[in-house]
Parts: sequence; structure tokens; C-alpha cells
Amino acid sequence: MMGESPIEPRAALRQWRTRHGLSLTYAAAALGISRRRLARYLAGSSGVPAAILDRTRQLTPPPEPRRGIAGRPKSGHKPPSAPP
Repeated sequence: MMGESPIEPRAALRQWRTRHGLSLTYAAAALGISRRRLARYLAGSSGVPAAILDRTRQLTPPPEPRRGIAGRPKSGHKPPSAPP
């Protein structure tokens, strides 16, 4: 049976990040993982766990705050906390 093949986990993670316009730091915070861990998943040096892909399906993060002077977030903005 010929059907659509499922999207590769790394590509799904990259599409989620791109679709929401998230920086690596902000996306990692939204997923509740370190920036380094997310970079490893995206680079393919570590496999993407099913739990992370599930979070991307369940989570629609708030928009990333606009950057102020010198690329710093404007005051009062924090990355989202990880879902429970």
C-alpha cells in the first residue's frame, strides 16, 4: 500500500519552530528542555524523543517578544514555562 510517509522527527521539530517563528532559546524553553539539547535534536546528533514531538503537537507557544536595543527582550517578557 502506497501512502504518505510520516514526516521525519527532526524535520517535524524544525517545522514547528519555523511555523511559530521561535528562536532556539525560546523554543527550548517552551518545550522544557535546554537550548543545547534542542540544538542536538535539530542537528541530528541525538534522536528526537516521542515526548518532545507530542509537546510540539499540543503546544502553541505565545509569540516571541520583540527585541529591544542590542537584541535584548523588552522588559517584562520571559520565555514560556514548560507545560505540566
